[in-house]
Amino acid sequence: MEIEYGNTTGNISNKGLVAVKDGWIYYTNFSDKKSLYKIRTDGTGRKKLNNAESTCINVSSEWVYYKNENSLEGRIFKIKTDGTEEQEINKNYCEYINIAGEWIYYKNETKDGKLYKMRTDGTKRKKLNDDECYYIIVSGEWIYYQNASDDHKLYKIKINGKDRQKLNDDYAYGINVTDDWIYFENSLSDSNLYKIKTDETEKQKIGDDICYYINVSDGWIYYSNNSDKDTLYKIRTNGTDRKKISNDNCSHIYIDGEWIYYIKNEKRKFNGVSEDCKVLYKIKIDGSHHQPVDNGTYNFYYDV
Repeated sequence: MEIEYGNTTGNISNKGLVAVKDGWIYYTNFSDKKSLYKIRTDGTGRKKLNNAESTCINVSSEWVYYKNENSLEGRIFKIKTDGTEEQEINKNYCEYINIAGEWIYYKNETKDGKLYKMRTDGTKRKKLNDDECYYIIVSGEWIYYQNASDDHKLYKIKINGKDRQKLNDDYAYGINVTDDWIYFENSLSDSNLYKIKTDETEKQKIGDDICYYINVSDGWIYYSNNSDKDTLYKIRTNGTDRKKISNDNCSHIYIDGEWIYYIKNEKRKFNGVSEDCKVLYKIKIDGSHHQPVDNGTYNFYYDV
């Protein structure tokens, strides 16, 4: 039976501010105190789903799962895709939420940043190891993560908590997993792109750009190129065909099919005063059809 995932590994690694499913974009709306919204991919049907600061968005079946930053300790909630039946799932402060089938995998900040899992109804909670984990990614039978207990090295462990393995000695950020490869920004090599086989048999460097917010999809790596004013670039996973997509500064990059979504910092006027704000944009992977997703998605009070 094929496992249903709540978001892609690249989108989760970029903090899960956007998830796309069945023609709908679910997103954190910076113009409305980071509340959870949805809008059709054609720009119609905009609807507010809750009143909470919502990040780490996953969509699975008829539910949207998210971290509620208004709750006492950043707890996990779920709500129906139509905005009804909002429920608290657990009592812990959580990060890097992954939905895989009937399970939620996450970093439990209340328990010293350890890796946990529980059922999507909040039952059968279990600690999987004693490492302090970042950039948690679930793919198949494995969980990949940055191990802060071992100088932020790249590790993996099975979803049942067994067979914990160190993969290399790199300082790994922005972990993506696809097609038996792990992609990451290597802070030990001036933040260049690297990939390593999930079985540790091969490691390769991909280009010389200083990269942030990487997202891998359909044979391409999309990233914010710090070597060129944080503008949007793509490069093939084999390191060829490097190309600038947009001159926008960008962060928190999300991919769905032919579209790239990202956060742009820009100036907008409010009551005649120019303010720094964050706007959610989308652009085709070929660089065409550049546009804001929702002209209301600006904010100058809330950080990403």
